[in-house]
Formats: sequence, C-alpha cells, structure tokens
Amino acid sequence: MRCVVLVLLGLSCTRSAPPPAAPPTAPPVAPVVAVAEDAGTASDAAARALSSADAAVAQAPTAEAPRALYYERALTAADLEGRSLRELALLRNTPYARRGHTFRRPWLRAYFQSQAWYHPERVVRVEELSALDRANLQAITAYDLGLSHDALVRMRDALLQRDGGDHLLPGDDVEAVLLATRLGERVTLAHARAVDPESTPLDDPARLDTLLSLAMLRNLSRRDLRIIRTMVRSRRGQTIRNETVRMYFDDMGWYHPDPTYSDARLTRTDRQNLRLIQTAEAEGGGPLPDAEVESEFLGGA
Repeated sequence: MRCVVLVLLGLSCTRSAPPPAAPPTAPPVAPVVAVAEDAGTASDAAARALSSADAAVAQAPTAEAPRALYYERALTAADLEGRSLRELALLRNTPYARRGHTFRRPWLRAYFQSQAWYHPERVVRVEELSALDRANLQAITAYDLGLSHDALVRMRDALLQRDGGDHLLPGDDVEAVLLATRLGERVTLAHARAVDPESTPLDDPARLDTLLSLAMLRNLSRRDLRIIRTMVRSRRGQTIRNETVRMYFDDMGWYHPDPTYSDARLTRTDRQNLRLIQTAEAEGGGPLPDAEVESEFLGGA
C-alpha cells in the first residue's frame, strides 16, 4: 500500500523553468551533477529509499555540518537516508519557499523567515514547481510516509535519550512535535522550548477531547485541517477511504477502523470541533477535496 505514493500525481515530466538561482545565503544546495530532470529517476530513488528507510534511522543524528536542503538534481536514496522528520519537512518545503510561498505552520514560517533569501509573497501550488522539484517531492514523500511504526518509535526513543542526557540538537523541539504527530501520541521533552504556544491535535490527539481554539486552527494548512477533521471521526472508528490520508494514520496505535461506525458515536465536543474546523477551512479557501489530497501532501505546510 505504501508504494502508492510513488505514483500519487501521475505528473508530466515536461521541463519547466527552474527557480531563480539562490543568493549566496540560500540554504545548502547539493552540487549539480549530470542527471536528467525526470520523475523516473527520482521515483527510482524513492523506491530504494523506501526499502532502506527502517535501517536508515537506526543511527541517531549528530550535530554535524547541515546536509543540503535543496538539490538541483534528482534525489538519490543516500540523500534521504538518516534524515529526521524535521529535515524531511524542510526538504519538502524549501522548493516552495524559494518561490515565495507563505507558510501557515508557525515553525516553518519562523524557520524560513530567518533565511535572508526568503521573500514571502503568496501561496505557491505544486503545479508551479519545476518537473525536477515535483519529482523530488514525490521521492521525499515516499520515503517519509514509508517509515514504519517501529522506525518512528526508534527515532522517538533516540530523541528521548538525547533529552535525558540534556544533549538535544537544534530543531529537536520541532522533531518531538512531528514524531508525536506521526505516532499519534504526545512526545514531551524536558529540556526543549515550546514550539507553538498551543498544542494541536496533530501532536496530541487527546486535544480533541476538549474544545479546540479557532485561533489555533487558523495557523494550520488545508492539509492539516483535513487531517484533523478526519481524525475526529477516525478516533471513533470511521474507516478512512482516501488511501493517501489512510497511509498517514496507519502508524497511529489508536486507529482501529470499525465497519459498523456511524456519526451517532460523535460526542457533543466532537461535533463542536467539526464546526470549528469547517469554519477554519472556509476561511482558508474551503476544505481540501480528495482530488487535491495527493498534491497537498507533497507540501506539508
């Protein structure tokens, strides 16, 4: 089921104009090599990376020189192996940032606003990226979603071990939130600063047991709002029909679909939260339809 990500979009490989050359202060860029800008090359890389994803997380990250966050060539498996979830998110979103995308998620917005080369202008759609960037996004997403539950647990345990020794790395606070989101359980660090002023159901599903804040929901992307809206019902047993969204929930220990589910199981708080989520979606351009799920999952902002 996981390999469906490799063909999420069925994108054309027609060459489009590359983004403007980054100024000297741009994020680390891997050296350019003679590799064709086609989706097939990146998809092959994704397949290799997917098969080695679990092995790659066995080694805990270290405070070495930062790896490139943008590549002017097709990605290889080695480019993805051993990456943290935070790094994968930055890899996935840097092509958008280079074109001036405005980010709603606070930590992404804060990271890119700290980069001298970043000039936010508008929402950038995946169709506006070059064929090479789109193919690389497919490879990154395939590797990311291909990480098994056991691999994510090992990443969490390594993070908690660093926290226990007070040896957290830069960005580990964000990593804790991202791991919590993928595992569907809270990951609390004793020595980290808070990433966001308010936790969301993405990093703590138990937040759905209380009334959500519209201000918090307004900070989330249409993709995130779609995930939280799905989470409200899937926590009560609803089967997730969209395969891409279902892959997102597969590693969450609490997700147990029940074919007998009905909305009668929703609590009063569930229904109130659904209305708040729908309000935030309407303000952000409307709910994310199935036809756009695949392309939105290539961003993650």
